[in-house]
Amino acid sequence: MSFCRGGLSLNIPDNATVYDSMNVILGTGCNIVDVNVRIDTVIHTWDSDMQFTLNRGVTSAVIINRVGGSGDNFINTVLD
Repeated sequence: MSFCRGGLSLNIPDNATVYDSMNVILGTGCNIVDVNVRIDTVIHTWDSDMQFTLNRGVTSAVIINRVGGSGDNFINTVLD
């Protein structure tokens, strides 16, 4: 089973935090064992300022932590 979100258009201003959420409801006895993140397009003036985090309740995992530089962008990026 897979879930995808598309068509998002979120402005990412400098020195700000931007949130988005996705709710997944699982049946009894179901577990999530693998998460793949596909970033279609993120264009930002200085990607080394950016951090992407997945959260569930009080648990979080940083999946991108201040990488790249001036003129670098995330285009068709897949994190497995």
